[in-house]
Amino acid sequence: MSLENDRDARFDRTHRHGLLYAPGQGEPAAGACARERSHDDGPDCGPFLGGLGGPNYARDLKGRFSRWQLEPGRHGYQDIDAAFFMLRWRSSNGGVGYRRLHEGAGGFDPPTRSVAILYPLVVETYDDPALPFVLTLEYFSPLLPGDEAVSALPVTLFSAHIEPRGMEALEVAVGFCWPNLLGWSLPPMTPARREGTLWPNQSHAGQVHRDAREADGRLGVVQTRETLDADTAPPGEVALVAEGAGWELSRALTFKADQNALGRSDSTQRYTIAHMEAAFADGSGWEGYDQSWSAHWHEPLAGAIGGRILVKGEAPAPIHFALAMDVPVVRFGMGRRWWRAYTDSVGRRGTNGYRLAAQALDARGDWLERIGAWQDSLLGSNRELAPAAINQLGFLTGGGTAYLAEALDKPERNGFRGQSHFGLLEGFDSGYYYYNTLDLWAYAAPALSLTYPRLAESVFQDFIDTIAMTDERRRIVYRTETMEPMLARGKLPHDLGSPPEDPFVRLNGYVMRDDPNLWKDHNPAFIVAFSLHRHIMGQPVEAEAYAALCEAAAFTIAQDIHGEGAPRHSDFGDSTWDNLDMRGHSTYATGLCLAAWAVMERLATEQGDIEGERRYAELRARAAETLQTLWTGTFYRTNSDGKYRNATQADSLFGPWQALLMGIDDLVPPDKARVHLMQVFETNFLAFEDGRFGPLLVAEPGLAGYEGDGGEELQVNEVLVGSGYVLAGCLRDWGLVEDARKVLQAMSRHHDHVARLQFRTPAAWDGQGRFRAPLNMRPLALWAMMAGDARAGPRDKDWKKRDE
Repeated sequence: MSLENDRDARFDRTHRHGLLYAPGQGEPAAGACARERSHDDGPDCGPFLGGLGGPNYARDLKGRFSRWQLEPGRHGYQDIDAAFFMLRWRSSNGGVGYRRLHEGAGGFDPPTRSVAILYPLVVETYDDPALPFVLTLEYFSPLLPGDEAVSALPVTLFSAHIEPRGMEALEVAVGFCWPNLLGWSLPPMTPARREGTLWPNQSHAGQVHRDAREADGRLGVVQTRETLDADTAPPGEVALVAEGAGWELSRALTFKADQNALGRSDSTQRYTIAHMEAAFADGSGWEGYDQSWSAHWHEPLAGAIGGRILVKGEAPAPIHFALAMDVPVVRFGMGRRWWRAYTDSVGRRGTNGYRLAAQALDARGDWLERIGAWQDSLLGSNRELAPAAINQLGFLTGGGTAYLAEALDKPERNGFRGQSHFGLLEGFDSGYYYYNTLDLWAYAAPALSLTYPRLAESVFQDFIDTIAMTDERRRIVYRTETMEPMLARGKLPHDLGSPPEDPFVRLNGYVMRDDPNLWKDHNPAFIVAFSLHRHIMGQPVEAEAYAALCEAAAFTIAQDIHGEGAPRHSDFGDSTWDNLDMRGHSTYATGLCLAAWAVMERLATEQGDIEGERRYAELRARAAETLQTLWTGTFYRTNSDGKYRNATQADSLFGPWQALLMGIDDLVPPDKARVHLMQVFETNFLAFEDGRFGPLLVAEPGLAGYEGDGGEELQVNEVLVGSGYVLAGCLRDWGLVEDARKVLQAMSRHHDHVARLQFRTPAAWDGQGRFRAPLNMRPLALWAMMAGDARAGPRDKDWKKRDE
């Protein structure tokens, strides 16, 4: 099959299985808005482009470049009007027209365009009766699961396809304008606190462009920036390159990306964006736009490329655009600089923008074929889950992603054995701004294990390295008003640092409001998640890793001062549910301990550790007994003591479910698990707004809601999105398949259609549709359900209901 014939298959796959933005789609339902202190990028979000670790940027469903993460961990939302595609046409009967490729003023009416997304592919279709053709804009960055090197390349490919409606002769031109963003840095504050425009600003000094002409029929604009320290920290090179068989290419090398107050109309001011666009629109061309100069601090520059072709009845070859952003160095808040991971394959001079763009154009066909094969394999194995799971991977580029090769500024001491690191943020809002937050990583890890297992392995190895680390620096903990050490030996850290500080060097950044060294779920959750990761990979746990897990297990054993197989909750916020006043034993933490001891017992057997096998079997038996004390006859209590002792929790069987995915089937009696899950389905899901939103995290019959605990009303009276996915997985894998479908369908309907939260999935939403902490890591838990498809278990891959 030729690439262009395969185009039809790609478009069909994307439209049939992907997220669809239909013509004239309305606004979100009333009430679907961000809660206080949460940022809100609006309902039109599309996926982030640009590769793992960035620079990243997103084109929204209405065709505007509106979200920016050019530096790891810094997120901005602003339509930058100088980034756009433009279209001109002239028919043989004299009809002419010009539009920007977006919805709204100067572009297309909503009913004439549609968007389909099956990550990482996006297909925009422009079908306006005023056009003598249909135009399709297809674009993607090469996110190729299993190929970290290609997936890290900071490139995006755009292709414009023209399908004539009839046989009349046409002239069609397509152009792409892009501002010089080198030197632009988002302010170091959470997105919810920013106001006003972010670009242009005072960061443009030294921006300069150069021509890029090649004998291979390509034409481009290369954007650079002069700086004084380019030898040690090159500012980078951005390239816009076009190619297309039969297309006459042109470029506008340099122009001001806004206008001057000169007393004459904008479109008559040469070397400004309005004149450039007017010259494209009327067909007069960009003659004279071959000059460049060094910008002043307040002078934003841009460049544009385009192509023109004569069409005579048959569809011409598409025109392709490549955007490459070779920005090799990132600097975190406290000043430490790192090389981005992609520089391992392309070099670190920061002068490879054009080469990256050319490489992307050369590889386009191969990349599309590999993306299609991957999508088809997932759709073939699980057609019900795969589309949502595929699009949920948008967080891998939109999660403030850090993918680092090594530090330019080496830390004086560093307990990590590897120099490279991969990190996803828990989220961007206050309280969530940390890399690889461990309690959420336990939910998200299967997404990486099934797509980028080497990256998942690197995160797990980083955490294993931390088990032997200590950080005796003491700081205040505001809840207890005591001075506490930053990191205790044997206790896995809450996180691997925060972007405004010194991530991957200063760890456990959450030591502030609470003391995560007291948390009861971190260590057992890590033991279970790491073992599941190795199970998915089909690799054993080696002796060195087993020894580290034993040390992590010892810390949890020491927390269990009553010898009950699981520690009791004795401090406010001593688990991932840090806004709930958990008391006594919880089903959640006890279940994680039960699963951890079962895993450690199995590993001890594999390692020939007879004493360890005996010890962990005994701990497993004690944890099982403790869990059974939480059994009421119809459900497992959320907690043994306190206000949640009569509540059910959506993901309370998270630990035993992950063990189930590894073939450890006997931790919870199946009949009790099903009865418990039926109660959760009834109380947390059906009784909450008739199941329209998904399951509440905690609920009990006859109670409309809970008062908040210890601060903001969070986690109570909310659907925790990742926890809802875990409930669906538990329902399915303990045989309640139709109930699992209903939970997933309700959550999908609210997420994609009612609240329009695509590509910014939040931590939670409530019964009014209000959401918080968008762009959150925990919802990647959906991929744990995909992990279950790799094993033989109590249900098959087609979700056929088994006998109960």
